[in-house]
Amino acid sequence: MAHKTQIRLGITFTVMGIVALLSASCNSSTWSDPFASPPVGQKFFVSASSPSNQTVKTDSNGVIEARATFLKLSDRNGASLPFKSITLISSQGSREIYTSEKIEQNNTSAICKSIERDYVDFFRVYPGVSVVCGVEFTKALSESSGVVFTTSDGKDLEFTSWGTQWSEMNDYRVTVQSFSL
Repeated sequence: MAHKTQIRLGITFTVMGIVALLSASCNSSTWSDPFASPPVGQKFFVSASSPSNQTVKTDSNGVIEARATFLKLSDRNGASLPFKSITLISSQGSREIYTSEKIEQNNTSAICKSIERDYVDFFRVYPGVSVVCGVEFTKALSESSGVVFTTSDGKDLEFTSWGTQWSEMNDYRVTVQSFSL
């Protein structure tokens, strides 16, 4: 009788231990806000080549493309700043300008319309984020040595480094680029 009780207690404690480990691992998972500023005084490094440059193989299609870029331009208080154009500066010094009209044209393409429903929730959580569709823009931005935003009030804001994150969707990737003053 004592032997059966010990076995039951051992099984009970083992099950309780597994449940506790599973609970701890679920609670310890961290989610990072792509637009959160680092704490004051914390040193951080933004690499020159973003993860969007890396190719990821899939079983069916080969390489996953980065089909869209989410952009957030924000002031010192974290408020979004509207912009009229984006100028990408290559390492050779050439400039490619994406006006609001060109961005809108990219965003109305068939490919962009087909993925539009995938990122609706993202914009509910992060209002003020802009999307620029197109593999070409995402690639050009990832290879840029500088970016100039012309804001709605005509000011030019130039950046030589920015925060980059990316997310894999169904069969493609989106990059998240955060530019803060």
